[in-house]
Amino acid sequence: MPGSIGVSPEGRGLPTQLSLFDEKQVAGHKRLVDAVHSKGSLVAAQLYHAGRQASEAITGLDPLAPSAIPCGILQNHPKEITHEQMDRIKEQFRQAARWSIEAGYDIVEVHFAHGYLLHSFMSTHTNHRTDEYGGSFENRIKYPMDVLKTVIDEVNGEVPVQIRVSVDEYVEDGMKFEEVKKVCHLAKEMGVASISLSAGCYDAVEYAIQPMFIPQGFIIPFAKELKAEIDIPVIVAARLNDAHLIENVVENDEADIVAIGRGLIADPLLIDKIKVHDYDNICYCIACNQGCIDRVLGGMPAHCMVNPVAGEELTCKLKGKSGKKVAIIGADPAGMEAAITAAKRGMKVTVYEKDELGGKFKALSTPPEKDTFMMFDRYLVSQMKKYNIAFTGVFDIENYGDHLFPLIFREKMKKKGIDCELFLFSPIGDVQQGYQQNYEVYPLYKLQELHDRYHFDAVIVGGGGILHYASGKQLLDKNSTEFVDYKVFETAFAFYAT
Repeated sequence: MPGSIGVSPEGRGLPTQLSLFDEKQVAGHKRLVDAVHSKGSLVAAQLYHAGRQASEAITGLDPLAPSAIPCGILQNHPKEITHEQMDRIKEQFRQAARWSIEAGYDIVEVHFAHGYLLHSFMSTHTNHRTDEYGGSFENRIKYPMDVLKTVIDEVNGEVPVQIRVSVDEYVEDGMKFEEVKKVCHLAKEMGVASISLSAGCYDAVEYAIQPMFIPQGFIIPFAKELKAEIDIPVIVAARLNDAHLIENVVENDEADIVAIGRGLIADPLLIDKIKVHDYDNICYCIACNQGCIDRVLGGMPAHCMVNPVAGEELTCKLKGKSGKKVAIIGADPAGMEAAITAAKRGMKVTVYEKDELGGKFKALSTPPEKDTFMMFDRYLVSQMKKYNIAFTGVFDIENYGDHLFPLIFREKMKKKGIDCELFLFSPIGDVQQGYQQNYEVYPLYKLQELHDRYHFDAVIVGGGGILHYASGKQLLDKNSTEFVDYKVFETAFAFYAT
């Protein structure tokens, strides 16, 4: 499922989002669907209208909602939707369903969740209407169910239709599970083939796109309860970032289908690895939301903090084998990622670290809500072992002084047969003054220029975040300069050497 698809110009919520409100857009969807089908997978169209959670800055149009209640996050100015506008949007849902079939989608999903237009009609949190579409439960669900029936009638059994619904809005006056179950039963009677469960709305967005402090698998009990009452497949999602948790959901009959989003950005081979019980080699989503949803909400493509190739799969390929020797100082995430990437290319790698593998991971993971960071630490350590990467203690930097350490380390490497040139990079070019007593300190944007001038094989890059990203994507190539946009989170050294 490639994310929500806007059925109306004013109903879009994200600048990078797919839309299907114009026949000209069908061809693009068909190319997407054909690409997915060519790899043996099915693909679903998730049709939605963002309602009060649409962005005026993106659409240039007034958001429409059951009532003129601004979204707490967006601080926008929705207008109360008229009956004429409701009829027009219902027709747009119908037409988008027809175009979805023409494009080749295998399933049509109608979005009843996350505080979007249809969900917002059902909830007393967002529906304060006094006409036949407000007030009682029966009135509040009338319009969403009308839209759903219109879609089901249009599809007419050509493909399955399902809904996605929030089990709980997690706002005081929001929709609760007892009402949600009633909606699910009515939808089943209407002809939906399956029900996908999520949670929250933008006013409780932490339950819709769960960060670290939301418990893993918190929707599973809701799925189990609904599954016991209804005889169509129940789909469960939300922080299912553990292989055994995923396996148990199906084995224990708690849900029929598991829906995974961010986990497949972190590791596209997640399911393949689970099938063969290759648990140690799974790179789990850590629910940081920084590389994916934070970027998407800002209008940028999704990337990933634990998978530096995410979003660049077509252009970022591992280079050919190399017999180089590589010395990496610091076994933090940056150092380990650089070591693993080099080892995949056949390089002989030695990692120097005076403490233990993981750097500041343990300190970072100390607060209870941050313990998920250790999942990435365990993955990197397992990859270090998998590729037989040598790990040794490094002499104490304090005995030599910060400004002498890189130069002395270079001499030690030469004695080991590793010949290296040193270039120190920082995001702004003003690392501690002591360094400048012995060599130049360059800002990151100079790396391209220096590489072209000297064609060096050994580089020292300061910064955990940058090096993790740059090494995994192999941005230390003379043809790339993208990494200058990424922040340095700590001082670290790592370099490739001949």
